[in-house]
Amino acid sequence: MSVARHRFVSLRTQLLGLLLLAVLPGLAALVVLSHLNRESNRDTAIREGEHLAEMVGWGQSQALRTALDELHHLADLYRLVPTGEPEACNRLMRQFINQHPSYLNAGLIAPNGRIVCSALPFKPDTDLSDRSYFRQAMAGDGPGVGEYQVGRLTGQPSLNIGLPIRNLRKLSTGVLYLAVSLDWFAQAVRNPALPAGAYVAMIDQSGHILTRYPQAASAIGTRFPLHAVFSAPKADSVDNATEYRIARGERWIYIHNPLSIGQGQSPIYTIVAIPAQQIDGPIDRQFQLTLAIVLASSLLVLLLAWFGARRMVLKPLQRLTQAATLIGRGQHGDFDWPDNRNEFGTLGRAFRQMDQELAARDTEIKHAQRALKTLGEANRSLIKAVDETSFLQRMCEIAVAEGGYIAAWIGLARSDGAIELVAGHTQPGTEIDQLPTRIALRWDDTLHGRGPVGQTIRSGRPRVFRPDEDDPAFAAWRALLGEAGVRLSVALPLILQEGVAGVLIIHNREPHAFQPREVGTLSELAADIGFGITGLRLKQRHREARRAIREASRYDPVTGTLSRSSFYRRFSQWVRRRHKQEQLLAVVIVNVCQFGAVNVAFGYEQGDHILAEIGMRLQSLEPEPLAVGRWGGAEFALLIEVAQQHALDDIVEHLSRALDPPVTTAQIELKAETCIGLSVYPAHGEQVGQLLTRARAAMERARGLGTRYAVHEGSPEREATRHLQILTHLRTALDDDQLSLHYQPKIDLASGRVSGVEALMRWQHPEWGNVRPDEFIPLTEQTRLIQPLTEWTLQQALRDRRFMLQRGIDVPIAVNLSSGLLRSREIVRMVAQVLSEPPGNGWLQLELTETAMMEDPERSLQILRELVELGAPIHVDDFGAGYSSLGYLQRLPVDTIKIDRVLIQHVDRDARSAALTGAAAEFAHVLGLKVIAEGVETATLYRQLADLGCDAVQGYFIARPMPRTDFIDWFERQGGRFAPPADADTDTG
Repeated sequence: MSVARHRFVSLRTQLLGLLLLAVLPGLAALVVLSHLNRESNRDTAIREGEHLAEMVGWGQSQALRTALDELHHLADLYRLVPTGEPEACNRLMRQFINQHPSYLNAGLIAPNGRIVCSALPFKPDTDLSDRSYFRQAMAGDGPGVGEYQVGRLTGQPSLNIGLPIRNLRKLSTGVLYLAVSLDWFAQAVRNPALPAGAYVAMIDQSGHILTRYPQAASAIGTRFPLHAVFSAPKADSVDNATEYRIARGERWIYIHNPLSIGQGQSPIYTIVAIPAQQIDGPIDRQFQLTLAIVLASSLLVLLLAWFGARRMVLKPLQRLTQAATLIGRGQHGDFDWPDNRNEFGTLGRAFRQMDQELAARDTEIKHAQRALKTLGEANRSLIKAVDETSFLQRMCEIAVAEGGYIAAWIGLARSDGAIELVAGHTQPGTEIDQLPTRIALRWDDTLHGRGPVGQTIRSGRPRVFRPDEDDPAFAAWRALLGEAGVRLSVALPLILQEGVAGVLIIHNREPHAFQPREVGTLSELAADIGFGITGLRLKQRHREARRAIREASRYDPVTGTLSRSSFYRRFSQWVRRRHKQEQLLAVVIVNVCQFGAVNVAFGYEQGDHILAEIGMRLQSLEPEPLAVGRWGGAEFALLIEVAQQHALDDIVEHLSRALDPPVTTAQIELKAETCIGLSVYPAHGEQVGQLLTRARAAMERARGLGTRYAVHEGSPEREATRHLQILTHLRTALDDDQLSLHYQPKIDLASGRVSGVEALMRWQHPEWGNVRPDEFIPLTEQTRLIQPLTEWTLQQALRDRRFMLQRGIDVPIAVNLSSGLLRSREIVRMVAQVLSEPPGNGWLQLELTETAMMEDPERSLQILRELVELGAPIHVDDFGAGYSSLGYLQRLPVDTIKIDRVLIQHVDRDARSAALTGAAAEFAHVLGLKVIAEGVETATLYRQLADLGCDAVQGYFIARPMPRTDFIDWFERQGGRFAPPADADTDTG
């Protein structure tokens, strides 16, 4: 019995045939119906527009004929006026105009174009020979109709008509004319039944619109593309209808008719303009409705076709479903598969192939789940990781314990080409735990480096390998893995930010492991390990940076003496511990004279050596000082307990014995000449800043007198009097324009552009001359005068900002704020007022010291947040010279830190200073802050700060603070940029 051979007909072909049978009739009907509807609707709409144009044109023609009749009547009246009496003619014209308010003027024009008489006053030499209605009337026997014009006598837009006047010999004696108001014609086009968006207009032969409805007032006198519309393609079967696209791309239907005045056509046209969309829109909506009907019909047909296809589709599908259900329950065998020569037969054969592959897939899924379990446990351990070594060891243990692998290793690539195994874990009793001693792992392009691990590190891609591979580079692996029963291994790259840094090696006894899905999951594990290494190393660098910054805030990097903040802290601690009233504390300033010459002669390195030696001698004094600090340059400060004030001579003697011996440098012995100034607590003051200022003044007095030392001699009463004078005169200075702002530029190191300026207050007293800011600003901070002084500074900065903008200079201005301003909300009000005035916000920056922010941390934090919300970013000034509280700094809404000159002044010649500055910059960048270094006075320092990560610099090397006009001149000379000269290496301080 022969087997019937069925012709192959695909399921897609059957369904497509049904779909075409259902949809094609509807589509054909849609096309025919849409075409007929479009033609019918367009023709009807255009015919209606033509009728409307005729109706409006008839009304306008009637108005024009009425005007001509009135003009003929006026001509009859004029013939009754005696010849040669222009005044009688004028009266006639005025009477006529008064009786006919629709006309603006009436008059007679001589054949030469001069006005003979007029209802309105005129100049005798007024010439109307250029008017078109005059020329038409003179050229023929009939009336002349003019164009849109603004009358020389009326000063209003009108349409003039002229009628020739002839004597008995038929010779022209002039032209009688009427100026017809355009409002009269507007009545003829008002309130017609226009389609939406359409309009009707009256247009002269030159294209001027005489009247239009709607929008008559704004359109009168404007130009209409008359000739372009007339020459445009015809719209359907109407001869006087054209379709034209205007400049904006919109299509319009224009229907035009010339006006009839009884004796022919006038040069005036009636235009009815209809948007083409008004005609085509309903057609489109009708098309959409028809399409919806056809689609609904097609859907109904498809549903009917589906039920009709049950025999062809559903029954074979049921057989496939039954077989698939059995396979899903884990049953495999020879099922009743469809074997037709169509897609169902193909699908049956595919099911048979799928049944054979499912067992292999189950194994792969089991391996992938094992890898996912390993990855999940590794991610939980990643969160708890503390240090890199224990973290890597834990990752290997998880791979063996959770993943069931025989062993896992982690190796890091060294710069010499070797791979150092830093962590590993194996199942108990396996030979593979000897891997670190039996295989020399390398990643460079050598024989050992061409193995699977080396290839993984060099390529950055996973590598699956077997112990029986013939590659000579695998020889070392072959014996070891074979002894341990390893059937398959994988090497996965550990990728850090800087590239591939190591490898994760995993071994397995199963021959079908490490399929693509499992390798993909293990690659995620390797990526997590790389992320963990990066995070742990970054945390370690942050800890080291914080330690370095704390160290820098405590000690001077060159001499090892205390920093300013530590020096102040020692003073405060001594005052709190002071038990006896008779206990005194000497504050000593020691200055190494002419130290700049030493730097010039022997270089900064030798100069630093001398300063370090002097610092060591001062710290070794007997009795030991309470504190020794370096105060910048070659100046030191000491705190020494004394029993009585006359013991100051003993202090000077001890200092002399310590400092007089020469210092050996560059195989040369140098004797350091010093000047010493002293003040005593509490006799000369109770604040450390005050005592240091007085000790420094005493040192300057000693240097001026040529003596070795001097003790402060000022009395508190005299100083109080001076303070009172300064405060009194400062109140006057605010009103007398004695104060001004000087500006010091900041330079962006990446681009060399001026990125901002710092505003510094200056006081030029008419009698005292220049008063130093450190003399009067601290006094204002102790009184309420600081508030009006700050408000003046902000307002003056705003005025200078506007002046700079007029000169094309747009740079932010930084204003220093006092700590006392953070105790109230007045500063928020002042800043809000300034930023509410033009040019708005975005130009003001506020600088505060770390010390100011730490006086009342919680209140300061709230005030600072409000200032930032107003649009004034906060800069931390003198960073590194104050508290340097890194934990608090993370909470502050600051934008930028300014590293103090104490921290950066030796960067160019001291590796420790450079490291501290770089650590501070790196820490700031981690917090998302910008870094500005202040006090830059050499080209070498300028260049090195860029390498250390600083974003901008400020200092005398770039420019000193200067008045507004000087800064503008400097900015314009520099072109808004600063480029240090190639040979600039000298100190500008």
